Amino acid sequence: CCAPDARGSRTEVELQVAGEDFITAGVVVSDRGWLEVYPYSNWVNDPLPAFTINEVVAFASLEMTESRTQPPPLLSEADLISVMDRHGIGTDATMHDHIQKIQTRTYCIKNADGRLEPSRLGVALVEGYQRFALEEGMDLSKPLLRSQMEQGMAAIARGEQTRDAFLQGALSIAQRCYTALERNAPALDNALAQNFTGRDQVGRVAPVARQAFSTCRCGSPMDLRIH
Repeated sequence: CCAPDARGSRTEVELQVAGEDFITAGVVVSDRGWLEVYPYSNWVNDPLPAFTINEVVAFASLEMTESRTQPPPLLSEADLISVMDRHGIGTDATMHDHIQKIQTRTYCIKNADGRLEPSRLGVALVEGYQRFALEEGMDLSKPLLRSQMEQGMAAIARGEQTRDAFLQGALSIAQRCYTALERNAPALDNALAQNFTGRDQVGRVAPVARQAFSTCRCGSPMDLRIH
């Protein structure tokens, strides 16, 4: 049993003011359909007033606001699903599992606003991958490789590619990725080190539970610290 289609209309209005173009859009949802049972996507009912072509619109106010560029907002699950869908990654049945997996592996966490916030581990991995991306001709932080594999599996389903040919290509890519990571391990280690405090640094500031509890083979006393 499948949920019915969601139905709505989108209106886009272009205004000209002193030779400058301004564009706005509104959405009217007439039937939420599958949106009622699929929480990872949403249409917001935001209608515009009725306009006619070449209508002269009176200004209620005109303001100049001083501001600065801001970083893009963090992605919600619905935003991430839209990006994955745009790159052809995953299906409706697997996308949520992918998103849960990156949280389980602590590459990101869901903050109080319900948005996915990169963790230090996630940032360190991306920085490490990008350090050798130009040299190796591949960036593992980008969706290209995964998208290509998804396209290959879809081609098998359509009968356009054989399983053996796909496996050969996928294994070749995996081997290339492994070799690149192994060759550039120091760069990845350095990226991780910049985002995490080393064990020796943590140990030096940890409180001493017992002084000189033992002796090293070199003869120096050893303190027991707990952190």
